[in-house]
Amino acid sequence: MWNYEEYFHSYAITHALERCGVNVESASLRASKVRAGARFKAKFEDFGQGMIAKFAPKPFIALWMFWGSLQECLTTQAYEELAMNTKNPVLAELCKRIAKQERRHFAYYFGQAKKKLEGQPKTQQFVRLIANQFYAPVGGGVKTDAEGAQLVAKLFPKDRIFEVMSYIEKKMALLPGMEGLDCATRWAAKVQPMLPPETRADSIPSLAA
Repeated sequence: MWNYEEYFHSYAITHALERCGVNVESASLRASKVRAGARFKAKFEDFGQGMIAKFAPKPFIALWMFWGSLQECLTTQAYEELAMNTKNPVLAELCKRIAKQERRHFAYYFGQAKKKLEGQPKTQQFVRLIANQFYAPVGGGVKTDAEGAQLVAKLFPKDRIFEVMSYIEKKMALLPGMEGLDCATRWAAKVQPMLPPETRADSIPSLAA
């Protein structure tokens, strides 16, 4: 279902862009370019995931479900932000409908993560460690750190980025062992120097050492 819906998200957005006069590459051409341009970081992460899945399958599944819920939560916020801010009524409705499906994706991942983390303190520690060390919004493997940061900052400029990241962390903190998680806020603080001045936050939240 996730694959089906995500495919048609792309299809619908592409169609909307074309009707607005934007020249968009075909999905197959874009996919080929993404695969060809995948950076070493993405390939290394794929290798690392394979090793974790092989030698620690249960913690890996918990991590996968946690990571999916973390990313789907941000994706939902992004579509809702677009729906609120666009002046195009068709795009607004499209983003609202996509966000509704993204919320369902989030709920699935979140529910599964809760089951896999419940009563598993070592798995909780493992998942938290990975989140703190490696969190970045989805797409980081095919974009540079600066490109990924600038995309997120365009959606959530100035202090809005910290409001959204804090919201996501409060959601994720409801999972077993994730109380006080701040990986998303730390990421937002770290990337501020990479952003164009007009999108940088006016203030950065104080973070624990």
